[in-house]
Amino acid sequence: MEIAAGLYRNVIAAGAPIQSAYAQLLDQNRGNAGLSTLYGELDLLSVAGVRSNLDALAPNHLPIQNDIGIASTDVMSNFIRDRIGRVTGGEMGGTIATYGRPLQMASLALNTIAGDEVRTDTGTAMAVKDGAVAEDVSVFLAGGYVDGRGSGLPTATPGGRSDFDGYYVIGGAEKAFVDGSFIGFALGYSDLDGTARNTVAGASGRLIQGSFYGAGALSDAFSLDLQASAGQYRSTTARIVPVGGLVQTLASRDNATSFTAELGASYQAGSDSFAVTPRIALRYGYLGFTPTAETGGSAALRYDLGQFESLQGRAGLTAKVKSGAVRPFVTVNYVHEFEDRPAVFGANFAAGSPGLGGNVAFALPATDRNWFETGAGVTVGGDNFNASVAGETTLGRSDVRTLAVRGTLLWRF
Repeated sequence: MEIAAGLYRNVIAAGAPIQSAYAQLLDQNRGNAGLSTLYGELDLLSVAGVRSNLDALAPNHLPIQNDIGIASTDVMSNFIRDRIGRVTGGEMGGTIATYGRPLQMASLALNTIAGDEVRTDTGTAMAVKDGAVAEDVSVFLAGGYVDGRGSGLPTATPGGRSDFDGYYVIGGAEKAFVDGSFIGFALGYSDLDGTARNTVAGASGRLIQGSFYGAGALSDAFSLDLQASAGQYRSTTARIVPVGGLVQTLASRDNATSFTAELGASYQAGSDSFAVTPRIALRYGYLGFTPTAETGGSAALRYDLGQFESLQGRAGLTAKVKSGAVRPFVTVNYVHEFEDRPAVFGANFAAGSPGLGGNVAFALPATDRNWFETGAGVTVGGDNFNASVAGETTLGRSDVRTLAVRGTLLWRF
């Protein structure tokens, strides 16, 4: 008796993109000796078993890897944008600005590097201590908590959004000049972890970047500002998948180059006690991933997420009370995205030849075009003690949603 292997494309369900992609990979890699374990398990399944197993192989972890990278760079850029706004708003010479509880955040970062699991809701609102450094220099430390949602993998069954959260720390220094301009440098670190809903798949991302920024006053009220940041986004992924009667734990690691730049113009109107500051800006973002291979079993993929580029037009305003024991503020920004993120990524099996027949395309989430970013908060207190609470979130955005909860206490002695 002679047994001939059939074609997977003849047994998959109609209108099932994940099944179709894996059927193509399996059919074109039949001669790949490195995949004998994979075929040895899947070839013996029933039609229903093949369909459910191929769906369970969906790479749900990869959109999370992208979402965490986007959220991390956005958090850093928004922080620098807010810092520029505070300095151009008059909060400059002879100050140390402390956001959140930076020493606690630094400790958390060291614990994470050591392998300890941490979570925090420590805030990032700013408090200022006068007279700590030279009158034309300011120094700041920051820390905050981020919670977010991603779109998940399109066409996956079962589907569902992903969840991620984590923290960041950032510190820097600024130098003011007599003409009202200033320059600054900051070093930041973020650590976010996420999971795909309805699956056993997840990703972690750590962004380390340096930022140069500054602003120049063109008049008493009008100013131009610029920020540029470069760094490395280090991501890891892990997923547990069935292969017939076996279970495989697949993992990957990638080091992507990150770069962001933003050019803005703002106008400050108001009085000594209240100010309204409209601002327009253009922001560019880049994440350059590298070809990556999973390890851990015969179902591992070799894939390339490519380059993610973003070009955003931004317009908004900030209104704030500048004096008194209670000083509330509110910020609203409208964002329009001009660029399309990659709609698909190519993948093949990592074992063996490697993968025969070329890459197969898997879909990635669509790009949102328009959304709002809003924030509000209040600072209460005086010279010796104050407390601040604030929150910032995205509205009308579905691809990557973020929420930052911020709060701080400051004592002066």
